Amino acid sequence: MIILQANKIERSFAGEVLFEHINLQVDERDRIALVGKNGAGKSTLLKILVGEEEPTSGEINKKKMFLCLT
Repeated sequence: MIILQANKIERSFAGEVLFEHINLQVDERDRIALVGKNGAGKSTLLKILVGEEEPTSGEINKKKMFLCLT
């Protein structure tokens, strides 16, 4: 079962694009890792996925959210 789906997520600050065209699907029991260089937008993307921030554009659908950071 899909617990999280993100389509065409984009985030920009002051007209500068941080990331764009992010598509993601997380199924129940999936394990994911988010890897990237400093300033690439990893923390911002996670905040968007859990609902702490809004994307500049795109759509996020959550069935139920389990967040386990290790």
